[in-house]
Amino acid sequence: MFNSLAARYDAMNHIISLGQDLGWRKIAARLALRATTVQRALAAGRVPTALDVASGTGDFAFTLARQGCAVVALDFAAQMLNVGRVRQRNDRDLADLELSVAQIKAGPATHGIAWVHGDALHLSFDDNSFDCAVTGFAMRNVTDIGTTFREMARVVRPGGRVVCLEVARPSATLLRLGHQLHTHYLVPLLGRLLAGQAEAYRYLPNSMTDFPPPPALKQMMEQAGLRRVRYTLHTFGAVALHVGEVE
Repeated sequence: MFNSLAARYDAMNHIISLGQDLGWRKIAARLALRATTVQRALAAGRVPTALDVASGTGDFAFTLARQGCAVVALDFAAQMLNVGRVRQRNDRDLADLELSVAQIKAGPATHGIAWVHGDALHLSFDDNSFDCAVTGFAMRNVTDIGTTFREMARVVRPGGRVVCLEVARPSATLLRLGHQLHTHYLVPLLGRLLAGQAEAYRYLPNSMTDFPPPPALKQMMEQAGLRRVRYTLHTFGAVALHVGEVE
């Protein structure tokens, strides 16, 4: 399904979120790349590194790279990664900064992005490989949330952070009603009119039905071994931003 959405994926995300998704990712990236993480990397003679799990076409990876990070953008949908590569090659600031995984493993001297086809449940990286790991609007799509968090925590160096940006459901009655109208009716309509993919965009509200609410997701991160897990709600409770630390 995600391969078929790749061509219009970014534009649809911006429309569906009313343009707010880029701002959410900037906030999340700042939390992932805290000052001590950056200082530790620079002291080791390299730029900070990040793993973007289920990166899609790379919105989160682009945000991190623009903040001076060397990013591995990992996804199981090859066509999503192909679109991300084309985006990078057409990007004024990042066009010449496509990296290899080997460069990032060796201690990157510059920021940029490496595009990797891979499985979030079985990350092909050694323990303590990255300064931070992030995921944006992807946990609803994995088959095992706990395993994904454990894998993300495993590959992050002690002192680094795991950050999860995901949709949530507002608790206030009127806000919840408006949110349901948006996700159950407006999103599929936009998917049909703008992308010719109404059924695929019905997946969004359906995927939210059984997804853990923020307190339960916090507990799952703690069970995965992360410490000092906390979350904040954004846009009237429609988005949750979780942060956990690796010890």
